This record gives sequence, C-alpha cells and structure tokens, in this order.
Amino acid sequence: MEEHAQHHASRWQQAENALIAIGITLAVVVWNHSWWVLLLTFLVFDLSDLGIAAQ
Repeated sequence: MEEHAQHHASRWQQAENALIAIGITLAVVVWNHSWWVLLLTFLVFDLSDLGIAAQ
C-alpha cells in the first residue's frame, strides 16, 4: 500500500514540475525576455528543489 502511495505522489510531483516548466516558459515568451532569463529561472527553481531534497 505504501509503495502505491509513493508512486502516486511521484506522479503528482512529475505533473507539478511539468506545469511549472510550462508556466515559466510561457511567461518568458509572453513577456519577451531573453533566452538566458529562461535558463536562469529554471536554474533557480532546480537549486531550490535541491535545497528542499537535502533537508
């Protein structure tokens, strides 16, 4: 049962990450920012995710 719950949580996290990535990409395109803003935003998001995982 616990394994199923972990798999379900993992799927939700993957979906959430995909939605965040799409949102960031759309925001950068709509607001007409440079490509490096997109890269920087993803980098900051990934680093904050690593900080949460380290706890």
